Amino acid sequence: MSELVTVRDIQTVTTEIWMIRRQVEQTALSGAIEIGRRLTEAKELLPHGEWGKWLQEEVSFSQRTANNFMRLAAEYGDAQVSLFGGNPQALADLPYTKALQLLAVPEEEREEFAAANHVADLSSRELEKLIRERDAAQEETAQALAAALEAQSEAERVGAAQKSRAEVAERKVGELEERLRKAQEKARKAAAELAAAKEEIPQDAMDKLRREAQETAAADAAKKAEKESEELRAAKAQAEQEAKDARELARQAEAQRDAAQRALALANPDAA
Repeated sequence: MSELVTVRDIQTVTTEIWMIRRQVEQTALSGAIEIGRRLTEAKELLPHGEWGKWLQEEVSFSQRTANNFMRLAAEYGDAQVSLFGGNPQALADLPYTKALQLLAVPEEEREEFAAANHVADLSSRELEKLIRERDAAQEETAQALAAALEAQSEAERVGAAQKSRAEVAERKVGELEERLRKAQEKARKAAAELAAAKEEIPQDAMDKLRREAQETAAADAAKKAEKESEELRAAKAQAEQEAKDARELARQAEAQRDAAQRALALANPDAA
């Protein structure tokens, strides 16, 4: 009776390679943490200035490699909160390369980031891309937040300036109204004096000359008063228009400020 021969195809071989590779990576992480602990201990024991020489001559590590090991020990060691909520056994599912890549994510965000993105199922290249995208999104959010804050600040500044301008214009309107009232009173008085001068009956030539002089003076005063009233009315109308324009600009600035505040809320991840 002939023995059965198992036929192996390329897919089977590929799958086995990835399984073995993952097992090696997982074992490497535990070993890297233990090496990192001992490197930290060695650095404390060595005299100042001997660290780099010792690494090169005694353990053949570059300072960058040693720093990576020490960071892994510090971040994922038993004394720290692990990536998966303090469960050391969960580290067995995390390859060394991915654990090292995840150091780029702040510790307080790492657990949520890993769980949300199923890091254990990603390739190193996919994880690197995901971290880059996260950093880019955070940078974009920070820029949007800064822009919203700047827009809000500018809108508030413009609004305050236009409100101040409106207040000045409104005070000017009040002052012009008072001046106009006095000018109109002066015009009425001049007109009354002119009317009284015309009604007087001259007794002789001197009286006639005096009356004519009074009429001329009264007429000039009336014209001057009327001209001043017209100028004041025009100035008042201009001041009222300036106040109206300033109030409208202030209203627009407040609307821009409100829009900036909404943009700020959207740019703030917590608010969103």
